[in-house]
Amino acid sequence: EAEAAKARQEAEAKAKREGDEQARKEAEAAKAKQEAEAKAKREAEENARQDAEAAKAKQETEAKAQREAEEQAREAEAAKAKQEAEAKTKHEADEKARKDAEAAKAKQEAEAKAKREADEKARKDAEAAKAKQEAEAKAKAKREAEEKARKETEAKREPAPATGQAPVDRAAEPEPAPAPVPAKKSSMAVPAIVGVVVLAAGVGYMMFGGSAEKPSPATVTKSAEPAPKSEPKVDVAKVDPDAGKASAQKREAEEKAAREAAEKTKREAEEAAKREAADKGKRETEDKKKDAAEKTKRETEEKAKRETEDKKKDLAEKAKRETEDKKKDVAEKAKRDAEEKTRQDAAGRETAGREAAAREAAQREAAQKETAAREAAQREAAARDAAQKEAAAREAAARRDAEAKIAAAKAEPPKPAAGAGSLMEQASAAEQGGRVGEAVRLYKQAVAAGSGAAAKRLGDIYGRGAGDVGRDYQESLRFYDIARSRGENVPKAGPR
Repeated sequence: EAEAAKARQEAEAKAKREGDEQARKEAEAAKAKQEAEAKAKREAEENARQDAEAAKAKQETEAKAQREAEEQAREAEAAKAKQEAEAKTKHEADEKARKDAEAAKAKQEAEAKAKREADEKARKDAEAAKAKQEAEAKAKAKREAEEKARKETEAKREPAPATGQAPVDRAAEPEPAPAPVPAKKSSMAVPAIVGVVVLAAGVGYMMFGGSAEKPSPATVTKSAEPAPKSEPKVDVAKVDPDAGKASAQKREAEEKAAREAAEKTKREAEEAAKREAADKGKRETEDKKKDAAEKTKRETEEKAKRETEDKKKDLAEKAKRETEDKKKDVAEKAKRDAEEKTRQDAAGRETAGREAAAREAAQREAAQKETAAREAAQREAAARDAAQKEAAAREAAARRDAEAKIAAAKAEPPKPAAGAGSLMEQASAAEQGGRVGEAVRLYKQAVAAGSGAAAKRLGDIYGRGAGDVGRDYQESLRFYDIARSRGENVPKAGPR
């Protein structure tokens, strides 16, 4: 009986080991297959993610380059519009300033011209009035001098009456009408004429009445005049000698007054000529100064205008150069971006090719592993079937040899080894202390020592997962089977 029980136990243990080994290999094959599939899936997902990121980065790069190009183009257009607006505003301001300056200049010139014309008219009017006054004064002086000279000449030429009659008073005769005087004469010609008249009067006076030894005017015969008509003689009283003396004094006073008047007129004419020359020189000086000031002003305005035009030209050229430089920079940047895009596209295609090749290799490797695992599982299944058949044959022989004994004996589960209880206590303490991995290791040692309780506990741990030990359904079923074979009450799990 002991040998039969031992043989039965050995057969069961061997079958169990073979079954455990087969289950382990199948689990490893399934796990390898799952890992390969998961790896292939992860690689495929990673490749897809990288492809998506590369495509997204490419799109973002292209969009960024396009936005930058558009932004630069907008900035260039805005700068150009700003420059054109500034140039237009400056041109309008310069044009307005020029028009205002021209209007102010025209107004000043008109006012200056009107002032000059008014001054010239006033000056001419003053000169005409002055010349008229001088001509009238000179004509009057001339008439007075001629009249006085005529009277003195007539007085000297008249003979004294032989019968003692009084001399004829020529002063009582009406004066001849003065000769017409021209409205205007030269300011220098009038004093000359007056001087000649005064000189003639003086010479006549010196010849006929300037000496006391000469006969009186009453005894001088009139030689230059024709003889008067015969008139009846009038008897008059004898002439008073004091009357002749008074007449001579009167003539001297009149001649003196005439000379003083002539000298005064001459002096006034000379002073007027000097004033006229001074005024003329002053006007010429003022005109020269005004012309010089206007010339300086024109030159200054022309210089400012040239400088303004030069500045506008420089600004326009500068703006043109800046616009061309910006356009050139935008074109170069667009070219660089296009080259970079081409390079990135090529790199992306190369990366995509490498990733596709890696995916294909991973898929081939997974397929090969799956095929190898399937073949190994098939070989293990065949070996397991052969071992089971052999064990069944041995067991049948043992049952036939000890059929009576086995039927009479009560089937009892094998007792665990002496050290299984100690390992169970250590494993339970480790599990309660949170060291689940160490507890699993000790439980496995207790199972190897023949403990069914340790196998049941391992089935529980792998079925739920605890601590740092993950959930493993295959392991859980395997340890439950061991516990059940060793007499532990383990309910069978329902279909999943």
